[in-house]
Amino acid sequence: MEGYVLEVQKFYTDINDLNPEWRGKFEHQGYMNRLFKTKEKAAEYYDKYNRHMRKLNAHHTWCSDWDPKTYLRYIVRECHGECMKIDPFNINDKPEITVTRSAGKIICISSSQSKN
Repeated sequence: MEGYVLEVQKFYTDINDLNPEWRGKFEHQGYMNRLFKTKEKAAEYYDKYNRHMRKLNAHHTWCSDWDPKTYLRYIVRECHGECMKIDPFNINDKPEITVTRSAGKIICISSSQSKN
């Protein structure tokens, strides 16, 4: 799989942390189920659905600020076959999975997604 994904991380503040040693740190939540051809396309997708936030690449780090409402931040990562379990911002952007079978056995799994 070639391309880029958005990693989702949760920020722990003194309000929502379970353990004091987590305060001010981020925890990996998963990867968004959306593949992008370029880093720029991934950042544009984030920006489109998070207009209340600074642009994802505002600091040239390919990492968003954490959202004070959700405590989540997004980081553009190169895709290396990660399991992408987190739904996209718009559910219609989720890729369609096609499974091809022959004689009851899976011979091919492919996915396609809309061009945004």
